[in-house]
Parts: sequence; structure tokens; C-alpha cells
Amino acid sequence: EILIVTGVQTCALPIFEVTGVSSLLEVALHQFESPANVIVCDADEVNWRTALGTLRELPGEADVIFLIGHADDRLWLEMLDAGACDLLQKPFCEDELCWVVCTALKRRAMRRPPDRATSTLPCPPPNAGKRAVAGDGLS
Repeated sequence: EILIVTGVQTCALPIFEVTGVSSLLEVALHQFESPANVIVCDADEVNWRTALGTLRELPGEADVIFLIGHADDRLWLEMLDAGACDLLQKPFCEDELCWVVCTALKRRAMRRPPDRATSTLPCPPPNAGKRAVAGDGLS
């Protein structure tokens, strides 16, 4: 699986192939060449509505996860209703991001005919003390 991280400067996820890009234009170019399954965007760096609109037009039908500094429940619901796969509030640790990405990949595998067994996903178990994230089934 390929994870494209946009606007996230310090993110390293060792269990995924990560391609870092700095703009939605770079995401678009990458999606035409080698579509990613999950795209992580920093909602503090890009307009989330513009990002979702742009990404929905690209090949690959990638699931979009937004990282956000602060959002009330209304904004979280608005983003999820608009098509975001999930949101992760900053600050977060690498394990939390890995878990949210794994959850997105598992949901994706359940929606589409699998090209590989979902049991092969390198997903770590969620931390016992992890806070709930909107859309992760814990809230």
C-alpha cells in the first residue's frame, strides 16, 4: 500500500510505503502515475473542502484522512459527511497515525474485492490509552 502524506513534514511510517508531497498538484500527478489508497492531508495547511473536491476527481478513489489542530464536533461531522475517511487531532503519535491508516485500509478492503488478504495488513493493535478518534468505532 502507498500512503501519500501532504503537508505533513515530520511523518515517517515504517510499515507503509510513504511518498511525501507538498501540494495538491503533486498529489494529482502522483495519483495519475501510481494511485495511492490513502492520502493524509494537514487540514491546517490546505483548505479541506478544496482538497476533498480535488481528490474526488482523481483516479484511484483514495481514502482521505485529515490531520487537524482543533475542531469542534460540528466541524468533525461536516468533514466526515463531506467525504473525509477519518480525522486525527494534533498532536498525535506515530502509532495513532498508523492505527488510523490501518483502519482506513481495512475499511477499504471490506468495500472492495480484495486483491490481497486483509490479514496481511501490517497493522499494530491500538494503544490501550489511545483517545477516541471520530469515525474509528471507539467514540
